Amino acid sequence: MLIINKSWEELTCSELYAILQIRAQVFVVEQECPYLDLDDMDQNSRHLFIIENQIIVAYIRIILEEKRFKIGRVATRKEYRSKGLASALMQAVMNWIKNQESDKKIQLSAQKHLVDFYAQWGFVSDGKTYLEVGIPHEDMEYQK
Repeated sequence: MLIINKSWEELTCSELYAILQIRAQVFVVEQECPYLDLDDMDQNSRHLFIIENQIIVAYIRIILEEKRFKIGRVATRKEYRSKGLASALMQAVMNWIKNQESDKKIQLSAQKHLVDFYAQWGFVSDGKTYLEVGIPHEDMEYQK
């Protein structure tokens, strides 16, 4: 399995199109969540993805902020779920962040049903559930 890790500037037009496509398929269509995905954060992010059969089948981004890394937009195409792709991407993300030799916080906003998934990577929930685009979420932070 090849995981590709690119900055905004390194993405091709075709890759960007495919990234936006998978995010729309998972979050807007499947989760029936009309929201503005184009949030001006992609330009200051790392984009990690897995390609199979010439399509992006799993994706994640790391927003590079001054005081933290924020993981988000974790998406896997429906027909590729339960194959460990999200776990492989999370491992790649954590490895990349650790290689930055930074003391920045690592945070994410987890859909409530995925809190246990992120907990296995060392993320701890603040325990407060809130609605984000109609879906229960919890803020989580990596505990080194």
